[in-house]
Amino acid sequence: MIEKFTVFAYDINSNERITEFPAKQLTFDSRLNDPGSITFTCYMRAPKVANLVAPILDYGGDPVKLYVDRNGVIVWSGFLWTVNPTKSTGEIEFGGGELLSWGDMRVQAADYSASSYPNGIDAGTLMAKVFTDAQDTTLCGPGASIGLNIVGATAGINIVPGYPLSQYTQLSQIVANTVQVVNPGVGGIDVGTASYWDPTTGAPVDTLTVYCPRIGRPAGQTGVIFDLSAALDYTWPTDATKSGNTLIVMGGSSTNTPIAIVNTPGVTVGGAGEPPRLDLVASYTTVTSQDQISLMANGAADQYGKPILTPTVTVPTASNLGTFIVGDDARLYSPPDFLNPRGVDQYLRIVQSQVTVPDDGGSATMVVTFNPPPSF
Repeated sequence: MIEKFTVFAYDINSNERITEFPAKQLTFDSRLNDPGSITFTCYMRAPKVANLVAPILDYGGDPVKLYVDRNGVIVWSGFLWTVNPTKSTGEIEFGGGELLSWGDMRVQAADYSASSYPNGIDAGTLMAKVFTDAQDTTLCGPGASIGLNIVGATAGINIVPGYPLSQYTQLSQIVANTVQVVNPGVGGIDVGTASYWDPTTGAPVDTLTVYCPRIGRPAGQTGVIFDLSAALDYTWPTDATKSGNTLIVMGGSSTNTPIAIVNTPGVTVGGAGEPPRLDLVASYTTVTSQDQISLMANGAADQYGKPILTPTVTVPTASNLGTFIVGDDARLYSPPDFLNPRGVDQYLRIVQSQVTVPDDGGSATMVVTFNPPPSF
């Protein structure tokens, strides 16, 4: 399949197309529960390029929306945040983040604390409400809405949130805290964004979805297989320095510091062939609720309770991009080789994909990163 990647810019407030970028050195990535990024350059000494980029420069650095289209399908969406021209090269470097990066630029619009929710609120409902409220022009005034459609879900996990309005917590911090919440046997919460071209108007439609108990399909349901022996490249790193089998999770302020201490389920320590005790301290200064910290400790134990495994597989985009979403489980297979003398045959979860588009018309490639799937 011949692939054509095109970068479009749209006005955030009007959702009208501004221009099409003649992008070079294009790289973009998507991540689980965290905004991915995009970088590309434009060579301004070519008059045609300069004319196409000029409407963006008229914005004077104010952000616009970006969409990467691959053969008529949006494969990345987000915001242009940085513009960096250099006279000596005649180039402008552009950089941005996925739609979720908007959460780094906005604070909570309402009170999400025991004062407003003394009996608690479903954690999934809270996540959707945070983004809905932030786009409410009655609460926040003009420019609050970015046209992001919110699709909520209930998690079956009740928490008393700890975000008083006076704390001005960033939306991204509330996301980072809430996706850490896990109730064993019930599950957790994920957040994902996606965009598509409206078949009637041709304009982009942006959606943020709250997923419970997780985003993506579990092991055995995806049919996605990565044959490591046929991959362009792969790595298999583990890191014990970022893990611990005893987790001390703290939150709060100087007057209220909830603490939860948990051990990694199913891990024994101190015997032959077993790890020593390893302590990991995690601090969430914006959380003042004891029950929320306790649930976040469960999530930390699931994510960091064993040495961190982060394999990467490099493959062509032509037969792989679009066959999965970030959050899916996939089967990784390889016969024995020098990296894995016993071979590989296991299911891991896709947590990031990074696409690089060459300027010479060659095949685009994708680096896919994996973690162990959630155990709940």
